[in-house]
Amino acid sequence: FHVTGVQTCALPIYYLVSKVGPSRIVCGSDYPVGEEDPAGYVMRARGLSSADKAAILGGNAARLLGLSI
Repeated sequence: FHVTGVQTCALPIYYLVSKVGPSRIVCGSDYPVGEEDPAGYVMRARGLSSADKAAILGGNAARLLGLSI
């Protein structure tokens, strides 16, 4: 399974990463509602490595879709 979702504070994403791992999380949005800047939210999250952030922000989606980036 893969998890999608962005919350409004850093604790939930860090907790989610600790439970399922960064390779199972894909950043998305419910624009125009929800988090105003989902990519910025992930970039500001503490406790995630640069590689984790890159995976969540696009690497995982590319892998799931069979795309090279």
